[in-house]
Amino acid sequence: AKKRTTGTHKPDQVIGLPPEKLHDHPGNPESTEADIIEMMSWLQENGQDEPLDVRPLPEPIGHYQVLSGKRRMAAATRLGWEFIKVIIRRDLEDDIDAAAFAARRNVERRTEGDLRKAHWLRYQVNELGMTVANAASYNGMAQSTASNLMAIADMCDKFPYWRDLVIAGEMSAAHLRPLK
Repeated sequence: AKKRTTGTHKPDQVIGLPPEKLHDHPGNPESTEADIIEMMSWLQENGQDEPLDVRPLPEPIGHYQVLSGKRRMAAATRLGWEFIKVIIRRDLEDDIDAAAFAARRNVERRTEGDLRKAHWLRYQVNELGMTVANAASYNGMAQSTASNLMAIADMCDKFPYWRDLVIAGEMSAAHLRPLK
């Protein structure tokens, strides 16, 4: 049985929240059905080893915005979990800070593919007003890497067949780089 955690807690303490109190961040990229099914399988086999990063929403009280962990949240919800492990990030009240944190956390994940990384980089540049150099530095990569990823994402937007190959892992950013 999953325990419900209520009351006060330390800033980095992991607690359990019901899925209906968790809401997606608008900058999070869409997950495919295959992504969610794969995550459901992983959670059933391994459990939730990493909590979601969330921040309090101003309304409704007691609800939270998911900054990282959208696929884990969707998978756990579909599995019917009563509670999902989270860390409440009260230090991210500012929307720009929260979006930059979400982008960095999602880009740094080893499981993120080139297109998801590019999505977050474009979000930082187009929505948060960061320069490509600042977004690259913030995410611990060279400016040329960030520029290449964003250019490749633009190409994949124009040529869906290439996007499908990249998502399937049959083509990488390195394959597309000479074509841009």
